[in-house]
Amino acid sequence: MPVLDEITKSQILLQYCKQAAFGLKHKKITANGVLTECPFCGSKKLKGTIYIANTNRLCYICWRTNCPAHNAIIASKWLAEVNPSLYLAYKSDLHNKMTASEDDIAKMQAQFADEHKKMLIKQQEELNEKKILDKAAAKIFIQIDDGTELSKKAIEYCKSRKIPEEIWKKFYICHKGKYHDRLIIPFYNKAGKIEFWQGRTLIDLDPKYMNRIADTQLYNRDFIDTTKPVIVLEGPIDSIFIENAVATCGAGSSGNLDLQLAKFEQLYYIFDNDAAGLKKAGKLVRKHKNVFIWNKFLNDFGLKAAEIKDVNDVVLKLNKNEKFTFKELQNYFTNITDEFMCYL
Repeated sequence: MPVLDEITKSQILLQYCKQAAFGLKHKKITANGVLTECPFCGSKKLKGTIYIANTNRLCYICWRTNCPAHNAIIASKWLAEVNPSLYLAYKSDLHNKMTASEDDIAKMQAQFADEHKKMLIKQQEELNEKKILDKAAAKIFIQIDDGTELSKKAIEYCKSRKIPEEIWKKFYICHKGKYHDRLIIPFYNKAGKIEFWQGRTLIDLDPKYMNRIADTQLYNRDFIDTTKPVIVLEGPIDSIFIENAVATCGAGSSGNLDLQLAKFEQLYYIFDNDAAGLKKAGKLVRKHKNVFIWNKFLNDFGLKAAEIKDVNDVVLKLNKNEKFTFKELQNYFTNITDEFMCYL
């Protein structure tokens, strides 16, 4: 039986996903994918995205961190959840196309390959335009202490999270435009140039975090000792409270970040203490990476799991004023104990 390539299978599935999206209350359908409410966590906001991944597979992801679909899944699972009838029709259609003649399959794949190429060109054009607008938006960032109400709110937030003044003094705020009413956390390099930034809302905007449109950089990448263990966290603020730490900006694994991390010989990962974090931890444990065991740590420090989402929460609960050292944390990583089974 001839085998359909991933581009063709994704394009076939995408047509059925678009049909299913019309049955939802919230939807945004484009040539490239679907923005939708999430059937897995019940959010009525546009938190779900159907998209074609770098592998050419059609995937679905929900951007709510506590959603079961926060880590990307195959889009056919979304279709089966949203519209079982359309899912069965898709399976039947896919089977029929897979059993067509080799000539018909070749023509079909050539057609979809051409459409896919046009889509990629359009996506790149849109991305370039967004990068231009993003760069322009950064021109209205203002130093955090400009004396305005937004400045007071930003400084109050930093103090409430125990962020040291010598660090938040280098942060920015934005009053208008794309990043309006946000605290801007800059990613500096050794030369003092800002390579990346993350904007955190100060007035409960959605999304909570907005990142620069560019290849994600590791926070604090240029200011660590590569001869010592490097601890990798999801958020820049969390990394502030641990010695020799970097942060991925919540981006998870990507080609760009993986290349940056590959430069460090001793890597130790601390994901957030939530469902999404535990799932990420499980994936790395299977790859024999060093992953933080939250349960053991919380028990030893007398903390309740329901009250602790990340390292910053720990710092606040313990009222800790010094950074965690690797020596304090090393017994809570999976390379030290046999308790990694809790993630499997």
